[in-house]
Amino acid sequence: MPVLVDTSVWIDLFRGRATTQVVRLKELVAQEELIIGDWILAEILQGIADERDVARVEAAFAAYPVVSLVGEPIARQSAS
Repeated sequence: MPVLVDTSVWIDLFRGRATTQVVRLKELVAQEELIIGDWILAEILQGIADERDVARVEAAFAAYPVVSLVGEPIARQSAS
């Protein structure tokens, strides 16, 4: 069953924090059992200043389905 992971856990992962949730997230990434919420995607993209990092995050998230929490177009527009 796919898992929706909260923004705060993704941020901890990107910042290199070794929380229990990050360990579990890494397991889910390895198993490819994730879905990304559109609003979570927007929150993560808003927090990235470097365009190369944005491209890397977008590429990493491309492997997972984006599910609608607020609507993907609104989420992406909000990230801008």
